[in-house]
Amino acid sequence: MELENGFVFPNPRIYKNGVHFEGKIHEKQMCNKTEVYPGFRVIHNRVGFQSSEAIEFRNKQRDDMVPRLMGEELKKNPKNARALFHLGCY
Repeated sequence: MELENGFVFPNPRIYKNGVHFEGKIHEKQMCNKTEVYPGFRVIHNRVGFQSSEAIEFRNKQRDDMVPRLMGEELKKNPKNARALFHLGCY
């Protein structure tokens, strides 16, 4: 997956039946099996494809959710790598 800021990371984004999610934001996909398709990319690019109102709403939502929810996760477990990752990206 390639984000609009150029950050690239592997993440299964196309799902078959049987997948479920865990986590409050940026959910972790829980799968029995994953497959890698070299050269296949999902480009996550909202720039130019959303209204300015939608972008403003999403930015406010992210500014609330990421530090609050991932901060709560870190209070429960200071070694929570997922929370540290998302706070670091934020």
